[in-house]
Amino acid sequence: PNTTHAVFAAKDRESLAVVDLNEGRIIAERKTPAATLNQDVAFSPGGRYLAQLQSDSDGGYTLEVADVVTGDTVGSLVVPLHASQLGTTFQPTGLRFSADGTELAALWDFKPQGVLLIWELATGLPK
Repeated sequence: PNTTHAVFAAKDRESLAVVDLNEGRIIAERKTPAATLNQDVAFSPGGRYLAQLQSDSDGGYTLEVADVVTGDTVGSLVVPLHASQLGTTFQPTGLRFSADGTELAALWDFKPQGVLLIWELATGLPK
């Protein structure tokens, strides 16, 4: 959200750490499943929440939103796509909150097309 915080994935890919770059210390840490796609994270405007795309062993996906201060999960959305629907060139390419923080978008890139999913965070429903 700004230049003072960054998210790092642990080498074992089983945790994420939010680091205060000015103080050089971890301010929040979150355990994640080993299959989590740790590169797919996004801060909400203001930096209070962190969205994370997680994959499971059977090819399904979940978006989780966590409170950066407490590390608690505040929301979870099952993605209505499965890797088997998208083929072998499936590649999740990112997450973004809307500027006002009310929506969360996830983009999957697969050749020759892509899929963009948008959720309203207040309801948890796709748009």
